[in-house]
Amino acid sequence: MKGAGFSKVYGGGVRTAARQTGASEEAMARAFAECDRLYPEIKRESRRWQRKAYEFGMVFVSATGRRLPLDRDRTYAVVNYACRSVARDCLGQALLNIEEAGLLDMLKLPIHDEVLLSAPREDVRDVACAIEKAMTFDLYGVPIEATAETGGRSWGSLYGSDF
Repeated sequence: MKGAGFSKVYGGGVRTAARQTGASEEAMARAFAECDRLYPEIKRESRRWQRKAYEFGMVFVSATGRRLPLDRDRTYAVVNYACRSVARDCLGQALLNIEEAGLLDMLKLPIHDEVLLSAPREDVRDVACAIEKAMTFDLYGVPIEATAETGGRSWGSLYGSDF
């Protein structure tokens, strides 16, 4: 089910999802149908966004007003654009908040919906709290919450290997 959900959001079809997950096309078709049954608003919004894109000359207008051109043959990707656009806007706001908190010089890398920082060992707890605060905010009344994780000398230490 998770593979079907991600595939629908990122614009893949039954065949692509089957190839990527190793499941049969029949199984993926059932999973897609179950996603549509459980979350009908996703399909409904996708169709609405596609209609609006046609009205705006194949341009999707994000929740924050950014204009994203769509390929006429790939209008199904509008859900992907909507999701990634909001994620980008959240990360952008978080980066502005991190700069305002005076922590930008510790930033090593923004990664999708994460940021990687390097701080002196004695400051790690304070920096982690400040990052959580900078990355927690409301977006149009929807709470965006962050939880900081601290690791060792490398990013890999957070994922089980300290390379």
